[in-house]
Amino acid sequence: HVRFRGEAVLALVGDRESVESVTDDDLGLKWEALEAVRGWERALSGKLEPVQSQIPDNILARGFLKKSDVEKAFSESDIVVEGQWTTSAVEHGYIEPEAGYARKIGQRLEIFVCTQTPYMDRDEVAQVMGLEPEQIRIIPSAVGGGFGGKLDLSLQPLVAIAAWILERPVRCIYTRPESLSSSTKRHPVRMSAKAGCNRDGKLTAFEYHGDFN
Repeated sequence: HVRFRGEAVLALVGDRESVESVTDDDLGLKWEALEAVRGWERALSGKLEPVQSQIPDNILARGFLKKSDVEKAFSESDIVVEGQWTTSAVEHGYIEPEAGYARKIGQRLEIFVCTQTPYMDRDEVAQVMGLEPEQIRIIPSAVGGGFGGKLDLSLQPLVAIAAWILERPVRCIYTRPESLSSSTKRHPVRMSAKAGCNRDGKLTAFEYHGDFN
């Protein structure tokens, strides 16, 4: 099933006029609307179907760092302040949307694409294609703005698969609506923080917890 609105379910490959002549009704897709998961508590309840089978609790990553005795440090601090904050998702809004092309050269793929992470792209495209990383060459173009929004894959596997099957160059440029709906965003965050300092303003203790959605 589709995991989020904007996730690719197919790629139309052809000349521009032919692709643009195809309507949604021509594709034969049928949609069944599923209830969306909304809110931090429900997302963290552990009672939901996994979005990805290898992550049963839907928590992609955890991090923990501890140094010294924070409670003792707070008790010895002259001033302690704490608070809770939330931030919203942020669209990066780069000037150039995702764009690139791929071509097959022998048993290798060459992908020219705007990206911030060519080596991550290489490894992830290889995983999608079932190829060795050495068979994938990523050539970064001018990024066209990124701000973290072009760290993840977008059209790279789409043009890669098409070029591999058709054995001819394939290019793709996302429209702005396609970019907005399918690209990753800065995560919404729910966080709490507590800080202690002495009367000279020197930080003596700090504790932080954040959930990144």
